[in-house]
Amino acid sequence: MKTTTRVVCGLLTLATALQVSAKPAQTLAVTLPQPIGGIEVIRERVCYPEFPRDMCWESDVILRFRVSDTGTISNIQVVKSGGDAFDRAAIESLQGTHWIPATQEDQNIPCIFQLPFRFCLP
Repeated sequence: MKTTTRVVCGLLTLATALQVSAKPAQTLAVTLPQPIGGIEVIRERVCYPEFPRDMCWESDVILRFRVSDTGTISNIQVVKSGGDAFDRAAIESLQGTHWIPATQEDQNIPCIFQLPFRFCLP
């Protein structure tokens, strides 16, 4: 499992991919899936919910979803809820995005991916 961390404009990006394939770990050369255009595409799509923003509320949300071997996402689940408004904002930022799939030994593979969102005000 590989984890990367990045903090950009109040959005913490900690990406973890769990491989779906069951081959022994020592023979794997796995690359993680990534959104086409980079994580910035998702960051630009995130809309801070109006009511929580007006109340100066901040929160963290962690989403888990499946990235298919063709790069489509499905089965978006909230792993850590930040409250309904924040959860919806995070989910909406993912919907409709296109991904470069994970690869293993130069073949596209499906995987489960986890992506945290940090909603904080400057």
